[in-house]
Amino acid sequence: MIEYWREAVSESLESVGVEATVTQINEIAKDIKISVDCMGMATGEEFIPNPADTEIEQLKKEIQTEKEMAERKLSLVVKRYARSRGLEENDIYINREGDFCRM
Repeated sequence: MIEYWREAVSESLESVGVEATVTQINEIAKDIKISVDCMGMATGEEFIPNPADTEIEQLKKEIQTEKEMAERKLSLVVKRYARSRGLEENDIYINREGDFCRM
């Protein structure tokens, strides 16, 4: 990444007629890179939450809540079915087609 900044500094200096040694260009490039790396902190930009990230987290929570509700409902259905057949919950399961099956 520093190569990008070296080239940018070199071209900028050349465009305004300023001569600099390779060492000077390297030092200026390093300083600019550090400044750019710190820019988000200086402007507060890195502390502003990304709306997409916030929405993703909210959707993940909603999915998890729905999954937990579905698991509770399934457990209740299995309990009721087992009770109605005089079986233990652990003796039955629901296959991929949605049919109750005995273990």
